[in-house]
Amino acid sequence: MFRSLRAAALALAVGASLTVVAATAPADAAPKPPKPVVSKVSPKSGPTTGGTKVTIKGKHLSTTTKVFFGSKKAKFKVVSDKKLTVKAPKQGAGTVGVVVQTKGGKSAKSGKAKFTYLATPPPPTPPPTPPGSAMDVEEIADTVIEKLRREMLIERELGGGAMDLI
Repeated sequence: MFRSLRAAALALAVGASLTVVAATAPADAAPKPPKPVVSKVSPKSGPTTGGTKVTIKGKHLSTTTKVFFGSKKAKFKVVSDKKLTVKAPKQGAGTVGVVVQTKGGKSAKSGKAKFTYLATPPPPTPPPTPPGSAMDVEEIADTVIEKLRREMLIERELGGGAMDLI
């Protein structure tokens, strides 16, 4: 390196043009990790509301930086180089690809890396109340009015004071 600097200084002093190109890689630079491979997604489906705990199995998963369900990012946890646990994000009904991104790149799209979002059905309508099992507001009001009429009749027949006992 000292010789290159000396040659450059001499060339500049003389007025000549000199181009020095040096390219070196650090000796301790680690090779790029391999691309991840997704071999199984389980379960294969869940509701559009998201939140399904999904297990992704494959290879080269330890350096995972992102997981996508379609275009949506998912929260994940690296369990091992062969396993991730993921929380499926909220998404519309349909099947989407599951892609794992690591320091080595993105996993290839495959039939094994799919998740299907199922539309959640509305809650079932409760069956009608059978007659005689419960009273509605009108029935309760009619019952109260009828009791009051009876009390008034009793009070009239006894000559007053019956309501004072109640």
